[in-house]
Amino acid sequence: MEEVAQHIAQHLAPHSHAYHEIWIDGEQVETVKLAEEGETEPIYGPTYLPRKFKIGVAFPGDNCIDVYTQDIGLVASLEGEQLDGFTVLIGGGMGMTHGKKETFPRLATPLCYATAAEVSSVVETIVTIQRDYGDRQNRKHARMKYVVRKRGIAWFRAELERRLGHSVRDPRTLTWHDVEDHLGWHASRRRSLVSRPLYRERTY
Repeated sequence: MEEVAQHIAQHLAPHSHAYHEIWIDGEQVETVKLAEEGETEPIYGPTYLPRKFKIGVAFPGDNCIDVYTQDIGLVASLEGEQLDGFTVLIGGGMGMTHGKKETFPRLATPLCYATAAEVSSVVETIVTIQRDYGDRQNRKHARMKYVVRKRGIAWFRAELERRLGHSVRDPRTLTWHDVEDHLGWHASRRRSLVSRPLYRERTY
């Protein structure tokens, strides 16, 4: 599961240097390498996403990452001890702006089930839907939860299938155990003991 998460993170990372450019008062600050001529951004295009985009990966039955507050939440499903795939949730986010009725918190909605081999392409395609339909006029209304709320989960799934070129499986039913923050010392396959911080910063 960690390998899948790392692959998704690397796959979705910006490929051009344009994302890392810094502009102040209309002037570019040359503290980073500038975009090379002809450099392309295969997933995000020339304008990137309308706003921040969060992806969370959860173990079965363990919601310590608040998977329902992510733009994309992936909940692993195991067959024995082997990873089979992920239930994909979309459109979560707890942020809102006081006095702006068009902004509101929203829990993510189950969208589909993707095998371990499929999940990377499914996640990339969901990102491209947000890229093309996210609100670029109002930054307060630019998260993917507003696309899901406006157009509906049925439309989103149909658009996902259209872009993928095939149908997707129905999401699996999720069951959660007690909430556990995993603080303190825990056994790990990689190390004998792993320390968890006593405080975790969460951004919504």
